[in-house]
Amino acid sequence: MGNPSQKDLFEIIPLIAKEFNINIHIINSTGYCCSQPYESKAFFNAQILMQQKTMNFLNQFNHKIPIIIDNTSCSYAFKKNEIYKNFQFIDSIEWIYDLYKKYPNKFNKIYDKIYLQNLCSLQKTNLTNKLIEILEQISNQIDVSPFSECCGFAGDKGMFYPEILQSSTRKIKNRLKNHTYDVYSK
Repeated sequence: MGNPSQKDLFEIIPLIAKEFNINIHIINSTGYCCSQPYESKAFFNAQILMQQKTMNFLNQFNHKIPIIIDNTSCSYAFKKNEIYKNFQFIDSIEWIYDLYKKYPNKFNKIYDKIYLQNLCSLQKTNLTNKLIEILEQISNQIDVSPFSECCGFAGDKGMFYPEILQSSTRKIKNRLKNHTYDVYSK
């Protein structure tokens, strides 16, 4: 697979599928979303419009085939929303975890140290322990952020107000400045 830490999850999922002889189909979902950003800003009309648009898009696919979501906050939004109840959404962490449980010998230590920022979406979906268990199979050491630490992104506010991100991650940055990791997971 090469050096996975140099690829994003969207590139890694097909590589993992190939490694396990799983056929996947990558759909171009540009312009569609879980609608969480609209809900979190109380733009409920926009949320409903995006849900309907995304539903119409997803309805062209077989409802019995799981849809792997590569963003945990989006997975959470899809799963909690009643409108999507006929679809089988699986977070990429859950998918990889299921592969690990089925094929534990295929997971080897390839890193010395990994740092995991325990994001709120991981905590909401109860995926932290599964992710840690996966990471323990591929690394000699896992350092996990304290639960009380915030990544500072605040939904999407970190994109529009970088000072929020800088302020809230100052403690993380200071704590990590004297540490070296092979991978920083977020």
